[in-house]
Amino acid sequence: MQAPAAGEYREQWKEYRRRRNLWIAIFLGYVPIGVAFGAMTQRVYHSSVPSLVVAIVWVGLLLATLVRAAFWPCPRCGRAYSLASTCHHCGLPKYAGD
Repeated sequence: MQAPAAGEYREQWKEYRRRRNLWIAIFLGYVPIGVAFGAMTQRVYHSSVPSLVVAIVWVGLLLATLVRAAFWPCPRCGRAYSLASTCHHCGLPKYAGD
């Protein structure tokens, strides 16, 4: 296969980074924001139900963003890239042509 021209896939890789970074931000924010929200709702409402609802929604959001990042289409072949260092289908290295 011929190597991609410089900048050929720049926009696609930018979208990949955006999806990956969103997932990382949601993943890293889960515990500190969940704990802070749980303490606040316990203090204000004397109940853990609101924090449980937020935790369930947060996990759903985490899974949705993970799936969006994991099944991002390869710029060359269009099949799922799967968060790997190279495409399992066409062999395109991560960030090639960027």
